[in-house]
Amino acid sequence: MNALSNLAKAGWAAKGSLYVTLGVLAVMAAVGEGGGMSGSRGVLAWVEQQPLGRVLLVAAGVGFAAYAIWRFAQAVVDPQSHDSTGAEVATRIGWAASGILHAGLSVAAFQMFAGSAGSSKKTWLAAAMSWGDWGTWLVGALGLGAIIAGAHQLIQAAKLGFMDEVSTAEMSDKEVKALETVGRFGHGARGVTFPIIGYFLIAAAVNHSASQAKGLGGALSELARASWLVLAVVAVGLTSYGVLQFFYVRYRNVEVASDRA
Repeated sequence: MNALSNLAKAGWAAKGSLYVTLGVLAVMAAVGEGGGMSGSRGVLAWVEQQPLGRVLLVAAGVGFAAYAIWRFAQAVVDPQSHDSTGAEVATRIGWAASGILHAGLSVAAFQMFAGSAGSSKKTWLAAAMSWGDWGTWLVGALGLGAIIAGAHQLIQAAKLGFMDEVSTAEMSDKEVKALETVGRFGHGARGVTFPIIGYFLIAAAVNHSASQAKGLGGALSELARASWLVLAVVAVGLTSYGVLQFFYVRYRNVEVASDRA
């Protein structure tokens, strides 16, 4: 379990860095101080342009690869000893999907390091849709999955479900309070953005147009159209989610980790 724990911690550190950067850039854009509204790959491209950017890309690639391996291991060996009920099978599928997502981020980081931009999200969606009805249904299912994941994130925020995964006995009262705050904001922000992503994936499937799909950057752009204040609040929430990952590095119990993404 020590090996799995180390993989998970490397992944949480990578996720934390990604979300903090993403959120800060979006906050800056909301208040008119530069920045930008990018998704995960956009943040990696921004990191590449910074001092020591190539070193940071490698670190990110290694971290996301470690996280992907941990998720795949969860899906296969099931460290929580779940039964094979429908709900638990869905949980394993969620872990595997998370592994695929973060493996993709790892590949993107290493491709940027090697000087190759790689294939874009829309190119992958277009390829999926070229499979015919099966591909279109798959994209629609991904959209529905994003909406369901968003609802799960909101429930986590409302019920403080993420606190069950942390060893609070090792924390001070101030740390527990801080964890509750960043967890609520972080999961709440993802609960807002995921359904937007899901909506556009479903629209892309219905209209057989990969160009209509939007990732996290697109979701933030849609929020910006509604209100710069809404964008700022959600951006702060995404930054909070990043901070939450660093709490996980120190205090989270790998054996009881159960979030889907």
